[in-house]
Amino acid sequence: MERKSLADLVGSLTGGKLRYQIADPAALPRAALVVDYSRSMIVTLAVPPPSHMVCRP
Repeated sequence: MERKSLADLVGSLTGGKLRYQIADPAALPRAALVVDYSRSMIVTLAVPPPSHMVCRP
């Protein structure tokens, strides 16, 4: 299980770090990612467009 703040999740997605963090739990039968945020954080957080995300299928 991994717990991230919303800002950390966005940073991991845009920086490519999440790809490596997901690789280890992929060998496990179950994994979870918990994102801790509030609605006000979503409004104030600058989220890049999906085309800038590093982790793509």
